[in-house]
Amino acid sequence: MFDESQVRSQVEEGNYGKIVAIDIETGAFEVADDLVTASKQLSARVPDAQTWFIRIGHLAVDHFGTRSLRTKQ
Repeated sequence: MFDESQVRSQVEEGNYGKIVAIDIETGAFEVADDLVTASKQLSARVPDAQTWFIRIGHLAVDHFGTRSLRTKQ
């Protein structure tokens, strides 16, 4: 099983907004500009990967709907 803090320390710097694909079994990961590329790169290394995706610097890969960027006053 992977350790999120180890992966985070290796990928965060200089990769804000990119996608990281992580095999939850082995901890192997790939970073790319988009989900499909990250997935293909990881699958090439770990064919049976059980993949978890996250956008670096964000809570999730994508969001649905709209949200206000204005702060409450």
